[in-house]
Amino acid sequence: GVEVARVQGSGPKGRITKEDVTSFVKGVMTGQRAAPAAAAAPAGGGELNLLPWPKVDFSKFGPFEAKPLSRIKKISGANLHRNWVMIPHVTNNDEADITELEALRVQLNKEHEKAGVKFTMLAFVIKAVVAALKKFPTFNASLDGDNLVFK
Repeated sequence: GVEVARVQGSGPKGRITKEDVTSFVKGVMTGQRAAPAAAAAPAGGGELNLLPWPKVDFSKFGPFEAKPLSRIKKISGANLHRNWVMIPHVTNNDEADITELEALRVQLNKEHEKAGVKFTMLAFVIKAVVAALKKFPTFNASLDGDNLVFK
């Protein structure tokens, strides 16, 4: 039999046609074409055909620090990426009781009404996100090859 992974498809979207297989077999049999080694597929993930990492100039967004990934993070990263591509995702939504926060927002709006200052819930969300990112900076980091870029 012919390993179709070794045959270059000429059909629509690179599909392999009967003529492609026949031509491949003739080429191998006559010695005109050596049978190329099959590309190693990622373990357990099949061929993913992923685009290469884009080159990003992080300096245009402000100061940043790049730290090399540890060996375990490199290994984990490859596996997590494969799983991200291959496994269906689930979205989880939680609810929070912000009754007291809303009361504080209303109170602050009353206190600062004469000054023309108005507080929205977005101000509190931003404050919480900033505190979380200071405590867990890897949530805002980017993967750049073998480095983790902290922004």
